[in-house]
Amino acid sequence: MDVHLQTLSAILSFCSLLGLTALRSPANDQTPALRSALELMLKHMRPYFPFSEKTFETRSGRDEALLVKMELDYASLTSLLAPGASAVSVPPRTKSDGPKDRAKALEEAFRRARRGVSEGKRRGIEEVAEWVAALLSGERSTLASPLGVNVSRESYLDIRECVWALLSLPPPSAKKAAADMDDDDEPLDVPGLVWAALVDHYLRLGSTDPVKKLALEFIGRLCLVGNILLAGSSPPV
Repeated sequence: MDVHLQTLSAILSFCSLLGLTALRSPANDQTPALRSALELMLKHMRPYFPFSEKTFETRSGRDEALLVKMELDYASLTSLLAPGASAVSVPPRTKSDGPKDRAKALEEAFRRARRGVSEGKRRGIEEVAEWVAALLSGERSTLASPLGVNVSRESYLDIRECVWALLSLPPPSAKKAAADMDDDDEPLDVPGLVWAALVDHYLRLGSTDPVKKLALEFIGRLCLVGNILLAGSSPPV
């Protein structure tokens, strides 16, 4: 096993654990500095992602497993640090609100969440979304699984938080995409891509697959949270 790869994997795993633990906790004076340090690390790693495709052309099966684990850690951190992932909040619904009012309030929340996202960060988030979609669709291949990596129950559990964060991001602004960007530069609909891959993955699972029940419960929770967000009501206890 490559010693340098082991070291890189250990560092990324530690940073991922640190970031996930700290950023879930209430913000304090150290939070901005931590976010800045993690974002700088991800910025330097971004050109090499997905690692198993762009690095280490000759490697063993164990090295490849480490690279896939590194990809998951990188994806988790990138989605957690995505600007606006927690900024999509819609005001509570009132009795006078109609469908147009709710749509307008949701678009305003999306507009606030999109604000301040640099081109580099946007592209980094899109690459993670494409990686997640490819993993769920079976398009990610390795030396051990040339026809596509099978998402195990453990891998599905690990990737849920990343998926949840990506689905929390706002879709691209249709007006901006149509008016200001060429087709090659058009922002990716991250939530749409990830949601389609998630549902398609569930539909392709066999009835005896150990991931089937887990996937159904996860998708059910996502639907429930989505309905609560749009309705402007409080989550059930």
